Formats: sequence, C-alpha cells, structure tokens
Amino acid sequence: MQLLRGEVTVGEAADRAAVDRSTIAKIREVARQGALDALAQSRPGRPDKQRDIELEAARAETERLRAALAEMAVRLMLAEGKEPWG
Repeated sequence: MQLLRGEVTVGEAADRAAVDRSTIAKIREVARQGALDALAQSRPGRPDKQRDIELEAARAETERLRAALAEMAVRLMLAEGKEPWG
C-alpha cells in the first residue's frame, strides 16, 4: 500500500520485505490487475436483488404441504363427521 501511495520505492519495499525487486513488481501488477478486474465487473447503483433459489423452493414446498394438510383435514372431517365441541 505504501508503494501504491508513493511513500516508498520498489527498492525500499523489496528491502523491507527481504525479497527481490521483481517480486514486488509482480505483486504490484497482480494487485493492479485484480483491482481493474473488480472495477470492470462492478456496476454503479444498487445491486440487483439476488434470487435465493433454496428459499423459493422451501416456500413452494411449504405451500404444497399446507394445501395437502388442508385437503386431508377436509377429507377427515367428511369421513368421520364433525363432532360437537365439548
């Protein structure tokens, strides 16, 4: 980061990290390219709402089970007859 801000030279950064200058230059290039790639993929404004496929499937299954339970309750009531409360 100090190198990117211009606080140190490539030589100073290499000496501090005890590595070759080419290593610092390679790390700098990889970081620069990564930042450019991330910037290219980003879109301005609010991100689109991402669909949660598992949540949608769980909600659909819940609705299916709710409907099946309601149908079974009606069938049971018709088969056994409704008993008075008490």
